[in-house]
Amino acid sequence: MPEDYVHDYYTVDMYKKAYAPMIMRTSGEILWEQSLFIPPLPPDFGRGPGRPSNARRREPDEATKQRKKKTTGKKGMRLKRQQATVHCTICGEAGHNQRLCPFKEGPTGLEEITHEVISGAETLEGMQQVRKKSKKSKVQDEGNQASMNDTTETEIENLTFKYMLFLHLQQHYLMKLRCFLNNKGLI
Repeated sequence: MPEDYVHDYYTVDMYKKAYAPMIMRTSGEILWEQSLFIPPLPPDFGRGPGRPSNARRREPDEATKQRKKKTTGKKGMRLKRQQATVHCTICGEAGHNQRLCPFKEGPTGLEEITHEVISGAETLEGMQQVRKKSKKSKVQDEGNQASMNDTTETEIENLTFKYMLFLHLQQHYLMKLRCFLNNKGLI
């Protein structure tokens, strides 16, 4: 029997005995005794570190939010997120980028070649301007000859740039061919 294990203090009879006399009301806060001590203050609730949460606090008996189940494919396997395939700019193959290309050699980019040619052209232009200023005092025939030299130098610069560009493209396509043959297992 449960009565054998529970104390008599918790019975209904004891509860009624405890609250049988009338409970006296208390006087208001104005009539309370004033203490000589400093009145206690509520604790400071400062703002805590970090971003405040936007979610409201749920009650203990409230149902929790159900999460979406991950989509499954054939045979109950979980599907991975579909990502775009990466293509290499050096060899053009899929699956890796320029940084991880197996056929990447030293820095031979088109930008470096064009930078070298352009910087060379700038120095040549500066030299030509100095040369033109110094030749103004000379005879007109020598001035005409200097202008002919200037045109040949610009033609040489153009041809040099075209040749460097050709070499770069040739190297690029050779790398593509080498990568293609390697993937096919012919090398």
